[in-house]
Amino acid sequence: MRFGQTTLVDIFTATVAEFPARPACAGLSYSQLADATDTAAAHLVTLGVKPGDRVALALPNSHFHLIAFLAVLKLGAVVVEHNPQFTAPELEALFDLHGARLAIAWEGCPVPGPVVRVGPGGFDWPSAAPASAGSAATSRPSPTAPSLATAADYRRAHRQRR
Repeated sequence: MRFGQTTLVDIFTATVAEFPARPACAGLSYSQLADATDTAAAHLVTLGVKPGDRVALALPNSHFHLIAFLAVLKLGAVVVEHNPQFTAPELEALFDLHGARLAIAWEGCPVPGPVVRVGPGGFDWPSAAPASAGSAATSRPSPTAPSLATAADYRRAHRQRR
């Protein structure tokens, strides 16, 4: 079997271009989902994620997982999936093996190292980028961090930026 050079990001981008208003997931259209992944990717860049970096995801099946997954891929980084119900020792052993630069994890998931937390209210992005590549993202929510709590909140925030 031969595979072309088409990536998941290419397929997603083509789908957004062809069907921008169609429902994608969780009440978001493809266009809104693309905007949400662009926002997440921009946050990841401020946290120092570069092409080839490994980013661990420990999220349940949700639109937040899809947003994080696509954002990591858009940057050319590598997604390292984890079960958010793993214990701290299970996750520590896996993190020792893959050495992810950053984790995006559901609240309460005991991932080691730099982490961006996600909960029912959305992503808790740090308010400022780390000072250096060795600095860690915070696991504590920032009061100024953007939230993608609901599709309506996201649309409202997106309209205000324009």
